[in-house]
Amino acid sequence: MYESFPRTLQAGDPALDFDLPALQGGSISSLTFRQNSLLLLFLFKTCCPVCKYTAPYIQKLYAQYGVNSGGKFTVIGISQDDIELTEMFAANNGGLSFPIALDSDLDVSWRYGITHVPDLFLLGKEYLVLDAITGQFNAEGINNIARKAAEFTRTDFLQIVQREDGSSDIEPG
Repeated sequence: MYESFPRTLQAGDPALDFDLPALQGGSISSLTFRQNSLLLLFLFKTCCPVCKYTAPYIQKLYAQYGVNSGGKFTVIGISQDDIELTEMFAANNGGLSFPIALDSDLDVSWRYGITHVPDLFLLGKEYLVLDAITGQFNAEGINNIARKAAEFTRTDFLQIVQREDGSSDIEPG
C-alpha cells in the first residue's frame, strides 16, 4: 500500500492537514480549526488500554480550555476504528465531548508516522507541530500542553494531571 513508513512527527516538523469523516456525520478539516485556534489532535485506538487511560485527561483538558474559549482552543479526537467502537469508546472513557474524526483507512495515522497510540499533536496557525507526545501517556507533557492552552486562551493555568489522581508519570502505549 505504501512504499516506506514515515517517521513519527515531532515538535518542529511541518503540520499535515487532513479532512476526515466526523463521528456525528459531515467532515472535520484540521486546517479550518488550526487557522482559528490552537488545535490538539488526540489519535487513539479503541482497544488500547493507554488510550482509555489518557482519554479522560484529554476531556478534562478540553473542558478546561476549549469549551469556553470561543474557539481559541479545540481538541479533535482521531479514531482508528469504526463508528460503533468509537461511540462506545467516547461514552465509556470520560464522556468525550470534543469532535471526533474517523481514520478507519489509517491514512492520517500513516502520514503522521503513528506506530503506537495514543499520540497528541499540538498545532497552530504556523505550519509546524508545536508539541508532540507520541505512543504514551505523559503527565508532564499533558500539563505542558495545558500551560500552552492557558497562555493562548489567556486563562488561568489548571494542572490537568495531578498527583492526587493517582496517575502515572508515563504509561507506554
